[in-house]
This record gives sequence, C-alpha cells and structure tokens, in this order.
Amino acid sequence: MDKKSVNPGLIFLLVLLVVIGIFLLYSRLTFTGYVTNVANATTGLLLSSFEFSNGDFSNTAVNSGGSVVLMPTKTIGTYTSQVFDAGQNVVWTNFVPTYVMHSSSNYTEDLLNNSIILYVRSCNDAACTGKDFALPQGNLLGQYFQYKAAMQILSGTESPVLSEVNVSYYPPISLPISIDSPHATVYTNESVPIKISTNQGVTTWFFNGTGNETYLGGINRTFSQGQHVLTAWVSYTEGNIYTENSTSVTFSVEFLKTFYRLASNACSQISLVPSQKTANDYNTLAECQSHITTTTTTTTETQSVSCSASWECEWGECVDGIQTESCTDTSTCTTVAQPPAVRTQSCTGGITTTEPVVTTPTPVTTVTSATTTPAKKGFFSFVGGAIFGPIFKSKVGVVFVILVVLVAGGLLAYKFLLKDKLKLKFKFFNKKRFNFFN
Repeated sequence: MDKKSVNPGLIFLLVLLVVIGIFLLYSRLTFTGYVTNVANATTGLLLSSFEFSNGDFSNTAVNSGGSVVLMPTKTIGTYTSQVFDAGQNVVWTNFVPTYVMHSSSNYTEDLLNNSIILYVRSCNDAACTGKDFALPQGNLLGQYFQYKAAMQILSGTESPVLSEVNVSYYPPISLPISIDSPHATVYTNESVPIKISTNQGVTTWFFNGTGNETYLGGINRTFSQGQHVLTAWVSYTEGNIYTENSTSVTFSVEFLKTFYRLASNACSQISLVPSQKTANDYNTLAECQSHITTTTTTTTETQSVSCSASWECEWGECVDGIQTESCTDTSTCTTVAQPPAVRTQSCTGGITTTEPVVTTPTPVTTVTSATTTPAKKGFFSFVGGAIFGPIFKSKVGVVFVILVVLVAGGLLAYKFLLKDKLKLKFKFFNKKRFNFFN
C-alpha cells in the first residue's frame, strides 16, 4: 500500500468510534426505555408508551438520558406517574420497574443502601378519589391506574436511576348471566322451573323464595301464592380480584284452588286462581253454607167438609101494599151459600110512603062524522095564515090585533070626517110639511 494513500481523517474517525464504544460498555448507561409501557397481559403486545415527563416530580427530575433521578443534594424524593385510562373496567397486573441503584461501579454498596420502591393504585374516576397508593399485592380492578416511585440515598451521593416501568392489563373475565325460567308471567302451579344460563366453571346461585341456593342445573322449586322476585348471581375470583354479576325477574304464582261459590242461595264447587276469588267464594263448604239464607214456609191445609145450607124465610112488613120475603141460613157451614130468589106479594094495611093518586073521570064527547070539502086557499089566505095564525094562538096576539084595528079605524075616521076642520085650525103651517092631509 502506498503510504501517501492513507487518509489521516479516516483513521481519526475510526479511533473515535472505538473510544465511544468502550465508554458505553463500561459506563453502565442504558438507552432502552425512559418510558412507561402498557402492554396486553395475554398477548404481551405493547399497547402504548408514555413519557416520564407527563408525571409529577418531588425532589426528582428527568436526567439527560431520559431516566428519573434524585435532584442534586437530595437524598429522598418521589415520582408520580400520570393517570392511565384503559377506557373500561380492566384488570391491571405485572408492575415491573427497570432501574439501577446508581451509576457507580460499587454495586455491593449500592444494592444495600440505595433503592426505588414502587407503589400502585387503581380507580374508577380519573382523580382516583379516596384511593391510596399501596405495595403491589396481586392484580387491581378498575378503569384507571397510577403508580408512584419512592427514591432514596442511604449512603454515598449517587442517585438510583428509574429508566422504565412496564404495566399490563386485560379486560376482566366476561360473566354473562340470564334467567331462562321463570318468566315475568303468572304461573298457575306452585312448582316453578328454574333455569339459569352463564359461563361454565363459575359460581352461580339464586334466591329460591326462602334463601340463597347454589345453582347446579335445571330444577323445580315450590313457591307460595303471590308475587316473587327471583335473583341470580354469578361470580369469579382470580387472586385478589373478585368479579360479580347478577340479574332478576319478577313473577307471580296463582295456582288453581278449590272454592265453594254461593249462588241462588246454594253452594257449588269451583276451581280458580286466588286473584279471581269473589266475595261469594268461600274456602270450605261449611263456610259457604253458613251464608245460606233460611226461609220458613207455613203451609195451611184446608179440609173439605160436606155441608148444606138451611134457609129460614119470613115475610116482612107491608110497605106501600108490597111485602118482601127475607131468608137466613141457620146451618153451621163456613162457606157462604147462594140464597134463594127474593119473592114479593101484595098486601093491605101497613106503611104508606107515597100520596094517593086521585083520578078525575073524563067526560065522553059524541062526535058526528060528516063529509066536508076543504076550501081552496088563495095566495093571500096562505100568507095571512102564515102570519096571523101564530098571533091568534095567544092572548097577547089577540090584544095586539084589536089595537091595530082600533088605530087603523081611528085614522080612517080622522081622514075622511075631520079633515076640513083640521085644515082651518092649522092653516098657518106649511102645507108641504103636512101634506098628509091632501
């Protein structure tokens, strides 16, 4: 190789890389981590990573390498992580911190005197209200999780170094439970089937009406009359994690029962459920019969006795020339017999209640028959008869006719006999006014 072909810069670069490698090998520094990793406990797959810088520091800080250490001159301090949210109720497990006591080469002294203690807690709210940190003692149940690292220096000046924390979680075991029987209905039999569905291998029990009973399979249980609530539970325990689920159903038992119904004042047997029982239904026949109304019936017997009436009759007093016969039954018959027909007869003397009627003899007139020819009547005869006929039938009419004749006669005499004398006496009057005399 030609000496002139050697590049001094390249040689310098190679030496520098070797020195850095030796430094890293002996410095005990680690660059794998500086975070909190949350992984699936079943598959081991990493779900998420969180920077230490998101937590709270008390006398602690993140060094240049990304690890948590005590601040200079501090011998005790804590680091509290952020709150991790699984989004649902889960089981938190496998809390594994990765740390070294300090960067010194004196490992024996470091392991004895300097340490990091990890505390954990799980919560049902993001603020972890009412929950305290405790040493890990198995799994934790909750939606939220948080840890705290307590750091201290017991000797020397080097701080312990927390470089990584790994946490795992998985959803809690599913505990489905359902009551297939009884249903929310009315059972007309006191024996009710019980059937509960859930996972195999878990503990299941139910309330059988009087107490709790472990469920091992389909069974029948007797329930009293009325409404019942059947509750079934299932539980699962893993380490210090206890999971429970429950469900319930409300049903009624009204099985058919024999009653005695009172109707039309008589008792009859009937089968029905108690809820259909009426005020006229009784538990026993004797109770029903005690409500029957007793009616007393009086029967009157009539005996037929042969009996004939015995009539005694006598004539009564003579009244207005008539006597009436009256009859009386002298027998002992209780029935009223038809009396004989009433008889009367003429009599003399006695009582007279009306005035005697005096009869005047009517004279006998002899009428001689003769044949007469009726005169013919003219118009004036007919009119005169029609007018004056009724007048002459009364005295007033006759007097009226006489007066009329006298007045007419006087006027005629005055007309013809005294006319001239009157003219002389009354000539001073206007002739036109007294033209009666012309």
